[in-house]
Amino acid sequence: MRKDAPAETPAAVASFVPAPPARRRRRGKPGRNRRPVNWPRRLLGLSALLLLAEAAAALRFSPRFEVGAETVTFSGGRAELRADLSRHLGPIEGNLFLLPADALRRAARGLPSVADVQVRRTLPNRVDVLVRERVAWANLQTDTGAWFLADRFLVPYRRIDAPAPGLPSIRYGLWPASM
Repeated sequence: MRKDAPAETPAAVASFVPAPPARRRRRGKPGRNRRPVNWPRRLLGLSALLLLAEAAAALRFSPRFEVGAETVTFSGGRAELRADLSRHLGPIEGNLFLLPADALRRAARGLPSVADVQVRRTLPNRVDVLVRERVAWANLQTDTGAWFLADRFLVPYRRIDAPAPGLPSIRYGLWPASM
């Protein structure tokens, strides 16, 4: 109670009659206050979604995009290297869109004579594998006496019996024990 408020008399307290309980306001039909559904717009969105799913299924399962041995070509490098690469990669088959180009590239770079590989997919079902072979730049001899051909980055890639003529020879390995 506030100090400056007038004191209540018992008569004023007795005359207080509580109001009857408020009636609940009747609501209209459920959902009446919601925004109306735009059925043409919803049907248009659903049909666009179905059309997109149909196009994805056509690209995935159509025989037109199937890659086989006859549609894969290897180019660049020597014929022996291309044959080795073809054996190393195995059969390249499947859908053009699901072809693991990065995995093929990594597997091809696993061959020591391969400097770089590009895998190109061309519609409808063609795969071109472009190979760049390492070029001998020097002969490398290890401390064990083994000879290797090395490219311009001094990466040894092929073991040889004797140094190749016309190439500089580089000896590398452990330092002699007398130093």
